[in-house]
Amino acid sequence: MVKLLENTFRAVNIGLVNEIALMCHAMDIDVWEVIDAAKTKPFGFMPFYPGPGLGGHCIPIDPFYLSWKARQSGFECRFIELAGHVNGSMPEFVMARVVDALNRIAQAGERIARARLRRRLQAGRRRRA
Repeated sequence: MVKLLENTFRAVNIGLVNEIALMCHAMDIDVWEVIDAAKTKPFGFMPFYPGPGLGGHCIPIDPFYLSWKARQSGFECRFIELAGHVNGSMPEFVMARVVDALNRIAQAGERIARARLRRRLQAGRRRRA
């Protein structure tokens, strides 16, 4: 039970920070600045960081085992299930952010390439004139 508590603690807190990251994105707030600022408070804040998934083989599984076992005794683990839902949505969210960033880079690259081509064409016209 101790190992299940430890891994569930991590999964639920990662789920919380992932939900904060989703919320910050919707509100155009930098979640990394929020976490960095929260770390300065001496009130026992323990930083967790948003990401595309849960690492290792225990954290993604143990909380659901605990939830399943509790359900057998008639107890519903809502925090665990909600954290699993939020954490499960993160790969798609992160992938969409990566695609957006790559598209912005590609668009910037296209603008640069067009500007270079324009300059070359203009330089060629000047040489012929």
